Parts: sequence; C-alpha cells; structure tokens
Amino acid sequence: MLDHRLHMPRVGPAELKAGCQLARDHRLAAVTCRPEHVAMAAEELAGTDVAVVTAIGSQGQGLPASDDVWVEEARELTAHGATELAVVVTAALLELPAWSSLVRTIETLAALQSEQGFRLRVHLDTAGLADEQITAACRALRAAGVWMVQGGLWQGERTGFRQVVLMREALGPDVLLKWTTPVSSLPMLLLAKGEGVDRFNANVTELLRDASRQARLAPLLVPLQGLDY
Repeated sequence: MLDHRLHMPRVGPAELKAGCQLARDHRLAAVTCRPEHVAMAAEELAGTDVAVVTAIGSQGQGLPASDDVWVEEARELTAHGATELAVVVTAALLELPAWSSLVRTIETLAALQSEQGFRLRVHLDTAGLADEQITAACRALRAAGVWMVQGGLWQGERTGFRQVVLMREALGPDVLLKWTTPVSSLPMLLLAKGEGVDRFNANVTELLRDASRQARLAPLLVPLQGLDY
C-alpha cells in the first residue's frame, strides 16, 4: 500500500538508487520519481512488481495544445520504463472550458492504458475546493476511466481525512484512492484502509519498523467501518 517518494528536487541519482533498493527490499507498491529519472528507476526495479510512477504534462500548470502532446509524452515515458503516469488537476483547471478539455485528454490517455502498458492516476489538488466540486471531479474521473485518484496538493499543504472519505464515496469501488498526506502512524493507516484508502505516502522505514513491533504484540487488523469505530 506504500509509495516511496523520490520525486523531490533534492533527490539525485545516488538517492534515487538507494530509494529504489529500499522499495525492492520491502516490496513497496511504487516509487514516484521525476521524468528524467524514469529510466534509471526502471533499471533499478527490473524484475520486481514495484511500479515506476512519474507525472505527465506540466504538473497542473496548464493544458497541452492538443491531446497528441500528452499522448506522445506518455509513449516516451512508458518506453523508458514508467508503469504508472500521473496527471495533476488543480482548481483552476476545474473551470469550464478548461475542465471539459482536460477530461477529454484524460479519456484519451485512459484509453491508451492497456495498449501502452501503464496505469493512469490523477492527482486532484483539493485546495480551496468545495465538497460539491470534489465529488463532481471524482465522478468525472471515474467515468473517464482512470485507475487511481490521489487527493491533496502536489506541493505544500495536504488534503484532510474528511475529504479523502468524500472522494472514496464519489469514486465508487473500482477506482483506487491514494491519500497524499504522509501517514503518521500505523493506527491511522489501518483506519484509513478501513475507509477504503488503497495507497499511502509515509516514512517507509519508520512505519514498517512500527508495524513489525506492533505485529509481535497482536495481529494487525483493519478496523471494520461502523463496527469497530
């Protein structure tokens, strides 16, 4: 359930290789990296089930001149070894006609998933969004065919637990949900899992150490919604 964040500006080749080795050792779900590091990450993770994730487009700063721009970028990144591609959606892009145009582009990318061998995730920047906007965006992304939606900002402040619960309801059972906020404890991770969150950011080493310690005391269990809390 854990993604290892290796996309920060301070991550160079040495840090990337060390992070990929950690992901291999612990069989993490994915590593997230910058486009220029995709080939290196793919080489380090060859033969594993760890996904290589990177952002496509301009990280929420605008739309491409045509769908072909992002389609070509998707083909190039997957050719270098990316297995999951992320599109960043900001509040500004939810305004018509930008939103309608972006949804069409996302639909085009979603249709390429099987052909190009990648899975499409959308990072929804929830800053300043009303509940109604979050719900409408998630429903549109579900209809567009995305594989996973991630809640929170690309940089800076993160989305709250209440918004993640709202997103889970709007996405339905078939679209995966990631909580951007680095999960601070094992109990919080298990609680969020009980609410239907599928992927997390975390301090991987610290969280797994805590899980190992707690598992020696009792089995780790996901609480049942409406029964255990």
